[in-house]
Amino acid sequence: MAATASIADGAAAPMAQRSAISLHQRRWITVFLICSALMNMIDTTIANVALPQMQGTTGASREEITWVLTSYIVTMAIAIPLGGWLSARFSRKTVLLGSIACFTLFSVLCGISNTVGELVLFRMCQGFSGAALAPIVQSVLLDIYPREEHGTAMAFFSFAGVTGPLLGPMLGGWLTANFSWGWVFLVNLPVGVIAFFGLAATMPRLAGIPRGQFDFASFGLLATGVASLQLMLDRGGILDWFDSSEIRIEATVSILTLGGFLWISARRATPFFNRALLLDRNFVGGTLVAVIYSALTFSSMAMLPEMLAQLYGHPVLQIGFVMAPRGAGTLISTFLAPMLVRRVDGVVLIALGLALTAYSTLQLSWLTLDADDSLVMLSGFIQGIGGALLWVPMSVLSFSTLATGLRNDGAVLQTLLRYLASAAGIAAIQAIIIHASAESHAELAAMVNWQALPAVMRDGMDTPAAAPILSTVNAEVTRQAAMVAYTSTFREMALLNFAMLPLLLLLRRRSTGRN
Repeated sequence: MAATASIADGAAAPMAQRSAISLHQRRWITVFLICSALMNMIDTTIANVALPQMQGTTGASREEITWVLTSYIVTMAIAIPLGGWLSARFSRKTVLLGSIACFTLFSVLCGISNTVGELVLFRMCQGFSGAALAPIVQSVLLDIYPREEHGTAMAFFSFAGVTGPLLGPMLGGWLTANFSWGWVFLVNLPVGVIAFFGLAATMPRLAGIPRGQFDFASFGLLATGVASLQLMLDRGGILDWFDSSEIRIEATVSILTLGGFLWISARRATPFFNRALLLDRNFVGGTLVAVIYSALTFSSMAMLPEMLAQLYGHPVLQIGFVMAPRGAGTLISTFLAPMLVRRVDGVVLIALGLALTAYSTLQLSWLTLDADDSLVMLSGFIQGIGGALLWVPMSVLSFSTLATGLRNDGAVLQTLLRYLASAAGIAAIQAIIIHASAESHAELAAMVNWQALPAVMRDGMDTPAAAPILSTVNAEVTRQAAMVAYTSTFREMALLNFAMLPLLLLLRRRSTGRN
């Protein structure tokens, strides 16, 4: 996006601005930044559990109501690449305050919507306005904290990034059960107001790095490609993937436009994302780990509530209780991570985090249909600890050797890739589970020994009275098949987490970059 000379010219600005920020001021800036990021991240999942109630009150069809989720995700994905240019053009404080104000306003409008059309429209506006929050918060935290405290800064950011999507379903379930679905959006009002006025009063106007003319052609290709890819991933499971003409069209458009974006980026002297990002080994290695980890972790988080509801019959509030230890583990590890980053090699911490995540996922493969909730809770707690242990040093190392002027672009690019990886991971895991369930169902059904039934029952199999028996047997076979599919998928995900360890060889063990 920016020329190398411009980056060098602007690199010293954050250091001068940081020296003018008092410790007390920095603490309050951090609180308000994390409030805004947490609000944004929670909204990626908070509406999921309220969809049945939304469908009932708005009279929407099943396909129409899924657009409440899809519209938010697609518009956010489109708008993420705009964050870097807007921040340089209008300053990060201006863009951040504008994003918070618009996000809060559209949250309220979502909460008071009466029709599915209004709800989808305001969700699109909400996603578009909130897209810049996460990358700006990350880059600002890196700028206002000195290098030796980057572990602390990234611990705060990781808490919002990891805990937000986890808290969403629990908070959404509680609000929907005790009030109404509108409150899953209205709850953003007090948080948004506090974050807006808090940052307006405490955050300085951090200077941006000068940019050239905005590359509308590259942005158009990137936005179209990202939107098509996101639509394909979100709607593929509903429309039976490539058996649907819509999915085939979206896949073709995504390949052509993203290919065109890469072709233009390779030919232009100043591409949309600065090529210097790809020359930084720590950034590339950290981003690869972040992308794969996001795909595996968020797909696992999406699988668990569905499994607990489908196979164990848990209501929404109990699911939230069972998944709460994951948040507790994340909270504990987030407080410990900054101290560990200063004392232990970051690559070692990332390896430990991957190992704990892999082990906790492997634990889920030991589940049976008669198991209690303790194993899921223990696994979640360990995964929460592992996630923060991994995320904090990974965030620090990813940006430790980047020039200061590249941090904003790096945060935008990494956020976009992590976001798309999460969506792709969820779509892939859902497809794998559906396929594995069908295969297991066929195998288990073939093993049903009808001859073991009493003769009086075998003789009655061809009569209408046998229908309830056959239905019960089929339901149990379906349940057993789904359990086999879930446990085998968790086992494969654990192996993939272990397989990421060689990627750590890309990371430099000591920071050599500029402050």
